[in-house]
Amino acid sequence: MSGIDSSDSTADSGGGRPFELDLSQDVCDRATRLARTLFGAVESQVVLVKDGRTWRSRDPHGTYAIATNVQWSLDTGEFLWIEDGREDPRSAQMDAVTGPPYLRFYAAAVIRLADGSIPGVICVMGQEVRPYDSSLANRLTDLAAFIADEWDRAQATKAREQGRRERAALMDGFAGVVRAMPVSLVITDKALNVVGCSPRWAAEVGLTVPEATGRPMMELRPAVFEPWREFYDRVLAGETITSDRVSYRDDDGRVRWISVEMAPWRNAEGEVGGVIAASHDISHMVEAMEATERSEQRLTLAMEIADIHVYEMDYQRRE
Repeated sequence: MSGIDSSDSTADSGGGRPFELDLSQDVCDRATRLARTLFGAVESQVVLVKDGRTWRSRDPHGTYAIATNVQWSLDTGEFLWIEDGREDPRSAQMDAVTGPPYLRFYAAAVIRLADGSIPGVICVMGQEVRPYDSSLANRLTDLAAFIADEWDRAQATKAREQGRRERAALMDGFAGVVRAMPVSLVITDKALNVVGCSPRWAAEVGLTVPEATGRPMMELRPAVFEPWREFYDRVLAGETITSDRVSYRDDDGRVRWISVEMAPWRNAEGEVGGVIAASHDISHMVEAMEATERSEQRLTLAMEIADIHVYEMDYQRRE
C-alpha cells in the first residue's frame, strides 16, 4: 500500500536493532508481514518510543514524528480501533487522513513487556472504512504479545550473558587474589571434587591447579584428607568449623601444625553447594612457641635447683 508516507513500503527493512535495543528488527518485520496477511489490503508497522525518540519498522531512521493515535495507545495502554479516521477526534486532523493517502481505518495493539512497561505498538492502517472485528483485534493483540515475548526473551539472554561476563570477571579477580594469598585454599562441590584451589594447595598435593581441578579430593592425599571426612560431612550439613591449631603428619611422618577454617558455600537457591577450606601453616610459630616454653621451663627448673630467687623492683617507687 504505497503513499502512506515516504517511509512506508512493503519491503522489509532488514536486520538491525531499533535504538540498539535487545529486540531484533527481523522480529518486527515478521510480525508486520503476518498482520498484512491477516488484514488484507493494509499497511502495518511497529512503532517504538524511547527517550522522546520514535522508531518505526518502516522508518528506522526516525524521520517522522509520532502520530497522535499512537501516542494515545502508549498513554492509555489500551487497544485502539478506528473504523473511520474522519469521524474519530484522535485522527480527524491528521494530515494522512485529510490528505493523501486518505487513511480511514487504523488499529493498534500495545507491546507490553513482562515488567509492565509499554515501549510501543504494532499497528495496521488502510484506506477503506472497516467496522470493528473482534477476531482480527485479538490476532493483532497476539502479534503484539509475540513481539513482547521475543523482547523479554532477548533481554533475559542479554542479562544472562552480562551475568556470565560479570561472574567471569569476578572469578578472574578472585583467582588473582587466591594466587597472591599466603594460605592454602580449596573449593569443592558436594561430592568433594575439587572445583578450584590456590597454587599453594595444589603444590601441597603435588599437582598444579589445572591438574588438581576436577579430581576427588580424597584421592589426592588419602592419608591427610580421610581423617577429616567427618568434618567435611559436617560442613556439607551447613556447619562452619574453625580451629586455630591443628596437628597432622605429612608424608614424611613429620608433625605439622595449621590453623584451619572450613565453611559451606551456597548456590543461587541457597542450598549448600560444597566446601571452602582455608588453612595456614603455623608449624614454625608453634615450634618457636614450644622452644620458648621449653627454655622457660629449663630456666625455672635451674633456679629451683639452685634455690635462686628472682624479684622485680621499681626503682622510682622503691618497691
